[in-house]
Amino acid sequence: MLLVSVPGHALDYIAGKWSGSMSVTSADGKAPDVALVAMSLVLQQSGSELTGTLTATGKVPVIIQKGNIDGENVTFEIQANPSMKCNGTLSGDELKFKIDGTVRVNDNDRKFSGTMNLKREP
Repeated sequence: MLLVSVPGHALDYIAGKWSGSMSVTSADGKAPDVALVAMSLVLQQSGSELTGTLTATGKVPVIIQKGNIDGENVTFEIQANPSMKCNGTLSGDELKFKIDGTVRVNDNDRKFSGTMNLKREP
């Protein structure tokens, strides 16, 4: 009997469309305490590398960078305004991220943090 082990990241199990919401709070108190934004994430996977786009409702899609999946750990960055780092966990058909970022407003950088919870679309 021959047993073959295939690493989980070898399968394209995270590829597809995900939707949900992102909740952010301002670190400096100069913005609303909490903002809830509907989000859509489209991912492509090649081994452990992730590419794709993140879109806030009514906004232009932004390209994710430095996307990676390692087991159930998922990370990517957005290099736009706002810029952010997303560190998350894949559990079945749910992705849950911790977000840390910076938004530029009137030539001032404002830090924010939050969460993004997404579910796989059929």
